[in-house]
Amino acid sequence: MNEFEVYLQTENNAEKLFWKGFEFEKKSERTNEDSYKAFRCYEKSATLKHNIAKYRLGRCYEFGIYKAISIRSAFINYEESANKGYELAMYHLGRLYEKEYNNNDNAYIWYKKAAENNDGGEGNKVGDAGGANNAGFCYKSGGDKVEIDLEKAKNYFNLACELNEINQTKYE
Repeated sequence: MNEFEVYLQTENNAEKLFWKGFEFEKKSERTNEDSYKAFRCYEKSATLKHNIAKYRLGRCYEFGIYKAISIRSAFINYEESANKGYELAMYHLGRLYEKEYNNNDNAYIWYKKAAENNDGGEGNKVGDAGGANNAGFCYKSGGDKVEIDLEKAKNYFNLACELNEINQTKYE
């Protein structure tokens, strides 16, 4: 068993595993071995209930980071993370509904949740700028369950600008 496998077997701190995976994923010269290590760290961290690791695992599946692309697996991981309040997972879930499943009604629901997520506590303004932007486009274009409302569209576009300034330090 190599050093990394021993680390994975013995480390049970979900936060440490998440950040170790993030470190491997974000290497400027990422190798396939780095992708493997990132995936495995996220996988174990997610089993230890780390919500953002669950989201990162979804990204691995969606973009083929170590694993073959699996939209279904990405969807499952995004959905679990979104249901636990992570706004970037909400945004990506909405995007999959829109782009992969051609379901604009569910996309709108998740974009709106991403934009309006208020899990920041202590009055912190949180939310996802991409979700706000896409919710704005839903109101601008309309759909089966969304009536065109240019005032709401404008409000969501403005929220997207505001959130983009606030969220400059968030992970992708």
